[in-house]
This record gives sequence, C-alpha cells and structure tokens, in this order.
Amino acid sequence: MSTSKEKNLQEAKQTLNLLKSVLNLPKKISENTISIYRKAWDKKLVKRTTTESMIVACLYYTVKTERMPITIEEITSKVMYLDKKDALSAYKLLLRELNLPKKNISARDYLSKMSEELNISEKIKDFVLSDYFSEFVTFTKKEILIILYDSINSSSELDIQD
Repeated sequence: MSTSKEKNLQEAKQTLNLLKSVLNLPKKISENTISIYRKAWDKKLVKRTTTESMIVACLYYTVKTERMPITIEEITSKVMYLDKKDALSAYKLLLRELNLPKKNISARDYLSKMSEELNISEKIKDFVLSDYFSEFVTFTKKEILIILYDSINSSSELDIQD
C-alpha cells in the first residue's frame, strides 16, 4: 500500500514529466526539481498549497538556478488549470521556508532566448550581447522586448557598422 507521500510524489512527477516534455527540459532539471520538492514535502510546505503549485515553484527555482531563461508564465501556461499567482505564492513560500537564495536571470540570458525565437540576425544579436554594447547600456527586460519587437517590425534592415 502506498503512503500519502508516495502518492503525492507520483502526482508531482506526473506534472513534472508533462512540463519536461512540453518545455524540452533536460533530465538534470527534473532530477533537481524533484529533490527540492522532497525537501518541501519534508517541511510540510505541500500541505500549504497544491501539489501542482509547489512542483511548478520547484521547477521555476531550478531553471533559475541553472540560468535557463524560462519565465513563470511559460511554465504555468503549460498547466492549464494552474494560476500564475498560486505558483508565485508557492515559489515565495519555498524560498522563505527552505531558506533558498533568490536567483535572478540576467536580461542577457533572456535576450539570447528571445533573439532565437524572433529570428533576429546573428549580427544584431552578437552586437547587443557584446561586452562593448553592455558596457554602455543597461536595459530592463521590458525595454529589451520593445527593442526586439520594434526591430522585427521595422521596414528597413538595421545596419550595424563594425
């Protein structure tokens, strides 16, 4: 007969396997996520939220630790019945109760991902990601999105001189 913990862990693994598949995550990410989830279970954090919210919170922490530019919105959009606010609450609970350091992903990481998704030319991507460029300019994530959006919607090709 299965224990409550084993049943819950199985449910968490099913949700994680779905996310791993749709987000194309490496095995290392899912292993680290389950490890954090077990710690959350041992601290009884799962009883304070839903299994889905906690596994998403653990996954979000893991991808941030590995510097993978995946947003909480991307993760929660794959679990149709999960609200972003619930996942963020679970994430904050996880950080606080397990004393985990808050991890940030740089705008540079997001820019690299967005430029691939938007088919930004290598020349523009290399220039924006270069140390020369970042030495003089600092952008927020929102500003980067606006720049990329404008660059793909402009009618003329952006010319960068070497």
